[in-house]
Amino acid sequence: MRPFDELTPQQQRVRKNTARLVLYGIVALGCLWGIVRVVEWQEKDNASAQRIEATMMDYYWETVGQKDTVGMASYMKQRLSHGDYAIWLQEGQRYRKDN
Repeated sequence: MRPFDELTPQQQRVRKNTARLVLYGIVALGCLWGIVRVVEWQEKDNASAQRIEATMMDYYWETVGQKDTVGMASYMKQRLSHGDYAIWLQEGQRYRKDN
């Protein structure tokens, strides 16, 4: 490689900006990776909420007219995964605090 002073102005500019370009590329890839992760988490949470809502609607259609919340809790525990059931319980607690 020739010394920096012997390069043409265009070659000097390219050599100076190469490191910047690499750093900016790494930062851009990091940002893109972070955005993709956030979207994946949101999709996972959305799918979990949809499963909970579908299970609640199934319970409603099977027990129209009943007001048995203990029965609903056992129904949800049987049909939801452990994580989804925990989310359902947390949402119920938050609803009770708000009202």
